[in-house]
Amino acid sequence: MEEINQQPTTNCPSCNTPFKGGYCYQCGERLLNQKQRSLGYLFSSLFESFTDLDGKLWRTLRMFIIQPGKLSLLHFQGVRKKYLKPFTLFLFISIIYFIFTPISDFNLSLHDQLHWQNYSPWLQAIIESQLLEMDKSEKEVAESYNLLSPVISKSLFFINIPILAIGIIVLNYNKKYVYLDHFIFSLYINSFIIALPLFVTPIIYLLETFWPSAPMMIFMVLILGSLLSFLFLSQKNMYQKSYLNTTFKTLGLLFFIIITHFIYRFIQFWATWWSLDF
Repeated sequence: MEEINQQPTTNCPSCNTPFKGGYCYQCGERLLNQKQRSLGYLFSSLFESFTDLDGKLWRTLRMFIIQPGKLSLLHFQGVRKKYLKPFTLFLFISIIYFIFTPISDFNLSLHDQLHWQNYSPWLQAIIESQLLEMDKSEKEVAESYNLLSPVISKSLFFINIPILAIGIIVLNYNKKYVYLDHFIFSLYINSFIIALPLFVTPIIYLLETFWPSAPMMIFMVLILGSLLSFLFLSQKNMYQKSYLNTTFKTLGLLFFIIITHFIYRFIQFWATWWSLDF
């Protein structure tokens, strides 16, 4: 069999620009050699990307946790290549959330939606009327609803990002920022919110192991304290205001997160309800 010519081309195969060094200066395409065409090289590169502490993933996660808000600021300043893209990080955390969610407040049962929310009285009147027309009871549809709700809740979580971004604009209105800047900030905030259960669950597990009678208030303080700390540092690092200003805006940010959360729950209910096959 005739051997295929594997000599590297002098022009980029993507944009036909002459190579200078190992990469195309026009589009960033890499000049491959024979070694880089092997399956072993593919797997070694994949392993290296997840184990190299200087890789984008670990560098991004390290800054995301240790310096909240700094990634938003760097994105605003134009520093993009050294870190994962904001959507990539959100997708990475979302996949972990989708596979393994130790605790979650984003999915409510039908009973909780109809009886324990601020909008429940209004919602209950509408749903009871529909159930009467279908000749069904709440208990009859609850099982189907509760099975479908977790799937819908995870697929709809992204709607929190643009909604919260509006509240962030209200808190931090400045002509030098455009909606995208606040949207990216909201993206990182929501990434932390869905990652928070993964951070605190091991600590809660240790507390329950060594202190079985620990008050529930300790767990609530742990979760709320972690969230407020992240919000404060994110607000401070991104918008760089005084500590007093940042404190008030952190409380405002928490308020908008709560409002966004109730809007999400309401939308999630109807998305689940309309998806049921009666």
